[in-house]
Amino acid sequence: SWSQPGANQAMIHWYRALFRIQEEEYPRRIVDVPTLVVWGKQDPHVMWQQAEPSAAMSSNGRVEYIEEATHWVLKDAPEKTSELLIDFFESPINKRG
Repeated sequence: SWSQPGANQAMIHWYRALFRIQEEEYPRRIVDVPTLVVWGKQDPHVMWQQAEPSAAMSSNGRVEYIEEATHWVLKDAPEKTSELLIDFFESPINKRG
C-alpha cells in the first residue's frame, strides 16, 4: 500500500492532524464493533499508553501489548501478531450467524 501514489503523503498528514486538535476535541463516538488493538511497547513514535483510549472507542475493544515490538508490530513479532489476530477473528463474539 505504501508504494501507491500519495500514500506517504497521506500517512504524514494523518500524523500531522493528530497534533492540530486537542484531545478533548476528539469525536467521542463509540463504535459497536469488536476491536483489537495490537501495540508494541517499544514504539518510539507513539506512546503505548495511547492504546487504551483507542480501544475504548469501541463498545467491545481490547488491547494486546507485545513487549518487544516497536511501532512495526507485524514486522517485529509476526508470529505473535498473527496468533493474536487469528484468536480474535475466531472468537465467538466476532462470528455473526
